[in-house]
Amino acid sequence: MNSMRVAAAGFTLACALAGPAQAGLLGHTLGIVPEFPNIGNLCCGAPVNVVVADPGVEAPAGSFPSYNTQAYVDANDTQITYGQTGGTSYVAGSFNGFHFFDVFATIDPIVNVTLDPFVTLSGFDQSRISFDADNIYINMQGLGADFAHHITLNIEFQGGGQTPEPAPLALLGLALAGAALMRRRARR
Repeated sequence: MNSMRVAAAGFTLACALAGPAQAGLLGHTLGIVPEFPNIGNLCCGAPVNVVVADPGVEAPAGSFPSYNTQAYVDANDTQITYGQTGGTSYVAGSFNGFHFFDVFATIDPIVNVTLDPFVTLSGFDQSRISFDADNIYINMQGLGADFAHHITLNIEFQGGGQTPEPAPLALLGLALAGAALMRRRARR
């Protein structure tokens, strides 16, 4: 009986230390599509699908050679950064920008997207961002920049972005197996 108490105490401690995990983009596949002259019109080559891992730039400069070889996309659990390593001009159309989406419908629904205050593309503001539960669009049509620039989006997910950590379930299984083994030894 004492071994059961030790196993239960160990499991409780492990669960308390594990805590919640962020439910966001990390580990999920993000689709990135340059679109022009309107939303839904694929521009300049095929979509780029990336698995979000942090640290690291998911789509480095050169990932969009038919669009602009200087464009890059970096993401972490709750942010997407689009940037250019040099100057460019975003010609006018109803839409000239990027569409980010959940490729396999595994990401929690998006409930809010806000612009990080340190955006370096002059003229880009919150009104140029649109989104729904699975898609984010950034529209840079008509803007010009003669310098490297970036746009960072802060993303909030349904449920506050928290999901239970899977580790406690594994620890529960381990604790139960250990308790069963100890009980079996005690019977011998």
